[in-house]
Amino acid sequence: MKGMRSLGFAVVAVGLLAAACNDSESYSAPAGTPYDPSKPVEFYTFEPDSGGMRTKCIIKGSNFGTDIENIKVLFDKTREARVISSSGDMIYCLVPKQPAGNNSVSVVIGEDTVTCADKTFGYSVKESVTTVVGKNDVGGDEDGTLTGARFRWTCGLGMVTGNNLLISERFDWRIRMAALNENTVVTLVTGIQAGKPAITKDGKTAYFIRYGTPHTVYKLEQDNLWLPRTLAEDIPGFEGAIQCACFGPDEEWLYFRDNAGKFGRINLEDPGIVELLNPNCGSTINATDNHLVWHPQMNCFLMSEEFAHGIYKVSLDGKTVEEYVGFKGVGGQDGYLDEAQMTSPMGMSVDRDGNIYVAQVQCHTIRKIAYPSGLVSTIAGSYGVAGAVDGVPYLSRFNGPWDIVMDEEENFYIGQFWGVSVRKLAIE
Repeated sequence: MKGMRSLGFAVVAVGLLAAACNDSESYSAPAGTPYDPSKPVEFYTFEPDSGGMRTKCIIKGSNFGTDIENIKVLFDKTREARVISSSGDMIYCLVPKQPAGNNSVSVVIGEDTVTCADKTFGYSVKESVTTVVGKNDVGGDEDGTLTGARFRWTCGLGMVTGNNLLISERFDWRIRMAALNENTVVTLVTGIQAGKPAITKDGKTAYFIRYGTPHTVYKLEQDNLWLPRTLAEDIPGFEGAIQCACFGPDEEWLYFRDNAGKFGRINLEDPGIVELLNPNCGSTINATDNHLVWHPQMNCFLMSEEFAHGIYKVSLDGKTVEEYVGFKGVGGQDGYLDEAQMTSPMGMSVDRDGNIYVAQVQCHTIRKIAYPSGLVSTIAGSYGVAGAVDGVPYLSRFNGPWDIVMDEEENFYIGQFWGVSVRKLAIE
């Protein structure tokens, strides 16, 4: 490496390209020209001009500097690439996940931002469905490897730090953890009947609410090896079952809605403070299960209700409740918000752009509600057709998708109620 440092720019370029070809993400660039704030940053070109997530990209220009902590490469204005190295005139980076199509490429050095004027990056999306935890349609109670473990029900999912997936088996009163990086499934605790947890932004803490009364609130922390401790013995004033715990815009309060229609919250610093925000939040058809998710762009909760076949918008204070999509009877019609049907919507997840992904348990499909257009589309599974087929999403088959969560790379994990497994929907 010392010899390379003495050869100059030509060898630097070869070294960068060789690193790209050899898939060496740990490559360290030779010393080059440092950034000079008195001179302009110039962006000449980049290559290749198309690809998918993690494509290796070389950016050519001048005055980039060599401190990768001071360099950002943005695709589509907001999608930050992983910068591996810089020689001053060339940057080596990995293409981030982004919308399909022709997207801009920009380099940010300190306060300077320059965009390639001559071309865009053609991003192609790759989609697939795989079974990652358990075995489709084969129930059981075993821990073990990801595919060797067996489940009775998967009623609530939570993605926590370390790429670990919390799995609630509400009907068997268990909480399991699937360590996706370590290929293991362990039972964390038995005797807790709970649904979907609320996860802190750092992924280090999860809160579960007991489904039936008394509504005990449990706190599971990484620092405590994910073993539960009781935060509150009960949530007084709420008699209906609670399927889902949810954060709003901050982590001061835990929100919930029982299946008698009461929407409320409990203060996590002082669990003795419980507020009933709305005694009649949405429909109470058949006292069905519901899920909550916070939508940052719309600044409201979205609340699905299984047998009302629709999703509500609920204001932070709970006072305003509006029908958002569905409520048009049972059916699988796609289209915009005012025409689309939703059948038994349950778990929901919101990506960084505000798009909403919905698991529909009774009709075995995954739906996407595009934001801000409101276009509803079926992106995986087939309406009314149960199955266990992996592969291309539109050819895949699900068996009772109950909940859906997203990891840091915006891959989706789907818990199947009858299929007793967890599937992964990768959109890269």
